[in-house]
Amino acid sequence: MMIIMGAFGHVGSEVVKALLREEQEVIVVTHDPGHAWRWEGTGAQVALADVNDPDALRAVFRQGRRAFLLNPPAAVDGDTDKTERRTVARLLEALKDSGLGEGGGRVDQRRPSRRAPGRPECALGA
Repeated sequence: MMIIMGAFGHVGSEVVKALLREEQEVIVVTHDPGHAWRWEGTGAQVALADVNDPDALRAVFRQGRRAFLLNPPAAVDGDTDKTERRTVARLLEALKDSGLGEGGGRVDQRRPSRRAPGRPECALGA
């Protein structure tokens, strides 16, 4: 099972579509129950969890073996660096003891983001 965060945006939705074309099992994560209809009838499951709730995210992550995680963008009317660093920290907290990455996967916090030098980035892969 593949867990996808960001499945309602441009990049994440294409990742989900590609996985579904390959007949992969997919869980898309959203904090907004009003978004669930977008994946109805596609074969994707929808899980409700907020990036600010690491325990809820961890419960979703435990259902998967791999993940594609996009850090949600911060509102531009606030301190975007502070907000996005906080959400990355919560994603990393949710990954602990989730079972994702076991069997050869890794969590890499060292790779800098190409969009904003110096920002932490979470990548989970084989």
